[in-house]
Amino acid sequence: MLFKKSLCLLLGSVLGVGFTPPQSPVPAASFRLSGDIQTFPLRLIDAFPFIEGSVNGQAGKLMYDTGNAGTLSLNSHLLKLPAGRSMGHGSVGSGQTYTRSQYDTIASMQLSNGLRYAKLPGVEGNSLDFLEGITPDCIGQIGFGYTAGYILKLDYTQRRLTCYKQTAARRASQDFLRGEHVVAVLDIETRRRPGNVVARVNIGGYSFLCGFDTGQQGQLYLPKAVRQALLAKKLLVPLPVYDADSLCTIRQVDFGRGVKLDLHALNVASTRNAAMDKALGYTEEPNLLTVGYAFLSQFTTIWDSEANKMYLCAPR
Repeated sequence: MLFKKSLCLLLGSVLGVGFTPPQSPVPAASFRLSGDIQTFPLRLIDAFPFIEGSVNGQAGKLMYDTGNAGTLSLNSHLLKLPAGRSMGHGSVGSGQTYTRSQYDTIASMQLSNGLRYAKLPGVEGNSLDFLEGITPDCIGQIGFGYTAGYILKLDYTQRRLTCYKQTAARRASQDFLRGEHVVAVLDIETRRRPGNVVARVNIGGYSFLCGFDTGQQGQLYLPKAVRQALLAKKLLVPLPVYDADSLCTIRQVDFGRGVKLDLHALNVASTRNAAMDKALGYTEEPNLLTVGYAFLSQFTTIWDSEANKMYLCAPR
């Protein structure tokens, strides 16, 4: 789920690696990941992970957004696509709206690890021009649905995403942990829709629901009374030239299992998107934290949604 970049432009330069030799095209009934283990090089741009690829021969980058429950959304604003059918409008967590279309067939698609797809049917296309402000060659988003059925290893230090197919043998061997130093294992759950992975955290004695989402830096939503209490405890620290309704450092966020972290450059607000809260099952949660790069850059994270576990591993 995409949220505003905020201070992300200050977070560094474009990082990543390029293409590997292509594999044979996969005749596809839908855009889904296949194979036992697949690894994708990532490019990090202003806190957002991108996978390089091409659509109908037009090269660019696709944001990997776990907050997007779908499989694929192409940027119809940038790509040269055949005529599609109008599907109305949509919106993202930070409030941007876009027009939606569906395309009967996408002739070819290639990803940076060499996976190729041919004659993809029923592909969604959205006018995602606001993503072009992050990188002008953004050709779309890959959502959590593409990697459903896989254990995900996100490594922002080595800049790669590795996907391990869920199998009984893998559950026994736990080969996805090989070579990793596990710092903690968090209990997680999935709410309402795939990819909506959440856990409970504590900040200054206040319970927060915490959502994990690659499509953002981080957001903190809380009532004004709680905001004032955290300011008084110096657990909410506004960044210079910003106020407490803008960018802050959140100190001593307790994730449990002995993990306490400071999270930097998070947007802080008292108002919420009611429609988004309803869609995600957050309406009964007065205190909400959502974390992306601010959290994910501090560990190699392994998401095992089927077992309701997230492994936090020391970065290499």
